[in-house]
Amino acid sequence: MRYLFDHPDKRLPLFVDSIGYDCEQEDVWRLGGYPYIHWIHTKEGQGEITIDGRKILLTAGTGVFMNQQIPHQYQQTIATWKTAYFTFGGALAQEILALLQLDSILVVTENIAEIDAFILSLSEQITRATPGYQYDISGTIYQFLMLLKKNSLSQTNDDYTYQTIVAPLQRYIETHFTESLSDADFSARLDYSTQYITRVFKHALQMTPSQYLVNYRIRQAKVLLLQDRQLPLAEVAQQVGFHNVNYFITTFRKLEQITPHQFRQKYR
Repeated sequence: MRYLFDHPDKRLPLFVDSIGYDCEQEDVWRLGGYPYIHWIHTKEGQGEITIDGRKILLTAGTGVFMNQQIPHQYQQTIATWKTAYFTFGGALAQEILALLQLDSILVVTENIAEIDAFILSLSEQITRATPGYQYDISGTIYQFLMLLKKNSLSQTNDDYTYQTIVAPLQRYIETHFTESLSDADFSARLDYSTQYITRVFKHALQMTPSQYLVNYRIRQAKVLLLQDRQLPLAEVAQQVGFHNVNYFITTFRKLEQITPHQFRQKYR
């Protein structure tokens, strides 16, 4: 089955552009890339995808995620190549990818069955097309991105230092982000030196624990800003752990390139 949406609602945080399941994959050349974010995996047979000159063999159970506008081409390498794929965009698509720190190109070789089941479920949602289904699909795509993030960390998650330092500290920050936290608190919590914790955490997530804390607070602030548009900025700041509203506004603008007020206006 294949679906292509001519007029998706581009005001949604995430929307589907096209979807295909159990498709005979034809050869494709996109020297200018594709205007939407793309996922494809092999269900049967195999093919080869070339991305910016890098050749990746897509055997059964192997998938590739790539951001928009990345030059690529597909080529069948044996008689049969069946794939599942979908492409998507959205008003918040790039912001979500940045928050989840998903690479522009990601090869996935584990847990493809989960992603395959997701695409089948997504295609069924589209087939039923109940009232408001596009809003449900927007949430479903976000679930896919979380699944993809989990898979991207699968190798790292097996690492002892990840299990003993990074994961516990993430959970601690996400539980206590409204409190005043410092590097000293992280060190006391894990009983390792600040320097060691910072090095391990940054190697795994490309940011320090303090940066992760700030980013998480801003993510929670964005939810509050849209959930309750009448909530004063000072109250939003307080609820997410910023005890100075001016510092909250400055930090929000630095990370989002717009003020909290402009963010509310943009996603009215």
